[in-house]
Amino acid sequence: MPICVSCESLFKVPSNSSWNRQYCDICRSSNSHYWRKSKISSIPIQVDKAEIPEDADYETLKETFLLTTKVFQKTNMTPSEITVRIDAPRPIGVVFTSDWQIGGGGVDYEKLFIDIETIRDHPGLYTMWGGDSMDLFLKQSHLAAAKTLSIGPSLQYKLTQRIAEEIAPNTICLCWVNHDDWVYGATGLDFMRELAQQNKLVYIGQGAIINLFVGSQQYRIFRRHKARFNSAYNKTHPAKQMWTFGPADADILITEDKHVPAMEPFTRHGQRKWAFVCGTYKVKDRFADEHGFYGMEALNPTAVLFPNTKEVIGFIDMYQAIEYLRLYYE
Repeated sequence: MPICVSCESLFKVPSNSSWNRQYCDICRSSNSHYWRKSKISSIPIQVDKAEIPEDADYETLKETFLLTTKVFQKTNMTPSEITVRIDAPRPIGVVFTSDWQIGGGGVDYEKLFIDIETIRDHPGLYTMWGGDSMDLFLKQSHLAAAKTLSIGPSLQYKLTQRIAEEIAPNTICLCWVNHDDWVYGATGLDFMRELAQQNKLVYIGQGAIINLFVGSQQYRIFRRHKARFNSAYNKTHPAKQMWTFGPADADILITEDKHVPAMEPFTRHGQRKWAFVCGTYKVKDRFADEHGFYGMEALNPTAVLFPNTKEVIGFIDMYQAIEYLRLYYE
């Protein structure tokens, strides 16, 4: 700051000159004072040390990352392989169901409720409950699809909760997928994980290998909602390629998402395998009509598994399996 040589007051230095005649801000003498560089230094800023944020050291960051990552993985990640045991003395039927699309205007709710109650009440019947239970549309690109809903998200979730309570004792595991993932992506909430926790169910996320022990026999089941290598000509092709490119061998391979049920036994290295594709209860779909997709059926493929010998018998419809199981439960 410049200082008046007469009254020693401080005033602003002009930016275009280092020495010049100036008016003093205090005495206002015109052309009578010359200013010179001040010898007075600025008063330093004093801050209480406690007010200055401290940096985190290595050990603090290490503990924080280990703890938060552990909590995140526990509450967000799902297992890639699980083991479930059913000590059944007789054959059981495992119903593969998915794509209920609850909330959709084209859903066959009457058949959905009948099937749920049949799974709940029939002895020896269990289910692996797949994804897209709710017909949720949250993305901006889904606005047209959202207009086809007959029931909003709140009641969709409420009905799904009640169904989970009804069939929890018969549920081997459940998973989530793209419709559920849209909710997670928009809100960070995983509704299906909440359902699993509320009903003490095994939750496998997008899919996993299930080591299912029926009596003394082990059956390896690889289930995913979505898979690669889809084919319009061969609906079971993705499931069969899950055996080829998947993480491990499996006796039964299941895919969902495409809404057209299918079933096929096939052989790999001299061993019989089974490929299943789940159907859907959304049998009337504006999107399918628009793009020329056909074949949607409310069918739940079912595998009958034996406890004493390793044998799988597949049925495209759960009610065919029920008829077979009556030989052992009546």
